[in-house]
Amino acid sequence: KLNSIFSVGVGGAGLEYQIKKNSPEVKIVCSEFAQENVSLLKNVFIEADEIIRFDLLRGDWAEIKQKYLSESSVCLMYRVDASFSDSQWREIFLNLHKTKIKNIIFIPSSFLTLRSIYNRKSRELKWFLLQKPVAFSGFLRTKKTFESYWDGLYNEEFYEFGGIKGFFLSIR
Repeated sequence: KLNSIFSVGVGGAGLEYQIKKNSPEVKIVCSEFAQENVSLLKNVFIEADEIIRFDLLRGDWAEIKQKYLSESSVCLMYRVDASFSDSQWREIFLNLHKTKIKNIIFIPSSFLTLRSIYNRKSRELKWFLLQKPVAFSGFLRTKKTFESYWDGLYNEEFYEFGGIKGFFLSIR
């Protein structure tokens, strides 16, 4: 039975709030990179068991495991994928594996598909015709690309979590 969640890059912590509201017995530790966000969250998400600053790429996963992750815990990575390059994601998963983080729920922002390419290019054409600037807002990836990050490190099960597709990963 799941007793705690360590969630990385929580942003406004909307998902974590809903989890805590529906399962108050589950300990939820939220992490965020920017100290300003940590301070703001501490003032508004008072239901969280703890809110800490943590750098997903360079942080000390051994400390996180020791303090927050037990055998019946999960590390939640919800919609944090767009901010990191492919090589950075591989490094993150190598660090998680090296530290023996056992269970991870990884839910990407979206999957790159033919339909998503068509929709994106249609919007870009519209913006071009309207002379609106286009800004980089993160990386898009296929399901296969995501799977390459933990290949050989974690077993995966593909799930739909409340209408959003993602992965449950367990250490090999």
